[in-house]
Amino acid sequence: MKGRSTLDAIDLNLPNNSHIQAYADDLCGIIAGTTKSDLEFTTIEVFRIFDRSTSNNKLVFGSNKTEAVIFTSKRTFPEPKHVFNGNKIEVKEKAKYLGVILDRK
Repeated sequence: MKGRSTLDAIDLNLPNNSHIQAYADDLCGIIAGTTKSDLEFTTIEVFRIFDRSTSNNKLVFGSNKTEAVIFTSKRTFPEPKHVFNGNKIEVKEKAKYLGVILDRK
């Protein structure tokens, strides 16, 4: 797999409003939705596809390291509830990906 990312080996057929970016062993998922239920539904679907694909390729990811940041122009937005492999995904004000801090502001 020289010169290829982990996701190159995985056939992911994600919903149109989602994307996963990978670099080495770091992953960043982007999921778009206009409502809390949109985000929850799409996130569940992405996690289901991702979990099935990684299991089929004998890859294991630390769901306990998974974090979420909500980007919105709204002043208030109901916090979606996400669970991946039995672990509740924390919604945070910021997250670090490849040394870059991504925050809600």
